[in-house]
Amino acid sequence: HRDVHRVLMAVEAEDGSDTTKWLRVRGLGDALAGTPAKAVGISLKSRAALLPLGHTGLAIYYDAGAGRFVAHQLANSVPAPATRPWLEAYTAGHPLQLAPWTMLPETGGLSGVPDQRAGEMGEKGFGATFPHDPQATKHPNDAVFAMPLGNDLEFDLAEATIDGEQLGADQTPDLLVISLSAHDYVGHGWGHESEEQWDMELRLDQRIAAFLDALDKKVGAGRW
Repeated sequence: HRDVHRVLMAVEAEDGSDTTKWLRVRGLGDALAGTPAKAVGISLKSRAALLPLGHTGLAIYYDAGAGRFVAHQLANSVPAPATRPWLEAYTAGHPLQLAPWTMLPETGGLSGVPDQRAGEMGEKGFGATFPHDPQATKHPNDAVFAMPLGNDLEFDLAEATIDGEQLGADQTPDLLVISLSAHDYVGHGWGHESEEQWDMELRLDQRIAAFLDALDKKVGAGRW
């Protein structure tokens, strides 16, 4: 960062806290500021939840140290911890379950390449080949970034958020942004034509379909 003469992450302030102050344009959340509309961003990564909103809105992202999602209310680019009773209740009722990632039967052979090949480095402590057990990594809670479980956690939370924040409950359009960070990490770690990436795509396709069905039920068909 040429102004402070340090290397900073995209949403990192000088003191190490999260911020969107380096974002020089308005985000989608800013466009809704001053209206009855609600703006919520969900992601495993803080930057992916914060930056689409801009400088205003509710960002919910994953705390790998605690193994749970935390809410932050953005005001003037500063995300402050936000208390959400529904989120606390949801977290208490849905403890993190770190099961091994095994390949779906229908995934086998789709890639047209061996499960292990040159260039597959793995990610978050995982090796090159299935199965991938987060409990065998150095930081199991952090390993969810690089497995389909990360997407599942986001979609489950998104459904809870619709209820908790009453999104789509009235005639004012609300905004819900979901950034699927795990998709990114799998592509980096194993390659976009790997068995891992194909398995991720199949699982993600199923979860998107289920989420769209959930939107029909929770918000109403034709209302989202």
